[in-house]
Amino acid sequence: MLAVVQNNDSKSDEIAKLPKALQEALKKLATEHKIHEIKQLVWAALENIQPNDMAFDLPESNHINFPWKEGVEDLGKFIEGELWAHLGLKEKKVIPMFQKYTNPDTMIKPWTDEGERWLNNPDSSHEPLHAQWHQLVSILHMLQRAFQGNVVLLMDSVSIGKTFQVIGFITCLVWF
Repeated sequence: MLAVVQNNDSKSDEIAKLPKALQEALKKLATEHKIHEIKQLVWAALENIQPNDMAFDLPESNHINFPWKEGVEDLGKFIEGELWAHLGLKEKKVIPMFQKYTNPDTMIKPWTDEGERWLNNPDSSHEPLHAQWHQLVSILHMLQRAFQGNVVLLMDSVSIGKTFQVIGFITCLVWF
């Protein structure tokens, strides 16, 4: 779609009206040609999958170069306390607007009156809601990229950690 928009002069005036950060993000999208190349690689890999295969590798290609990296190498040297300090939350060590405790059994819904009473009861078996190191790094990285007007792709294994990170990013933006 971007290639079509870039080649259409009548659309370029409309794009010029968009915020600069959005214009830059659109420029970084893959072209239709690049998407077609990637699809071909994926289809070739899928054709070679055997029923018992747990994972597969994409075939080598001289045409596509993916310089994959974590993207947070500069933050890897920080310990948890330093990440909280960079987020401006050194004293609280709690993501803004997040609840302070969680129910390890997930039987209580904290947004209900019953759940709120349970979480505020010192005799409850609740545990502190704790952001893990990689989640703090991701939140900080997303904030840095947002303030620079850049996009970020957040990906890792399948779980709800990315949801936690994105909501943490949004609440930090609101808090700031």
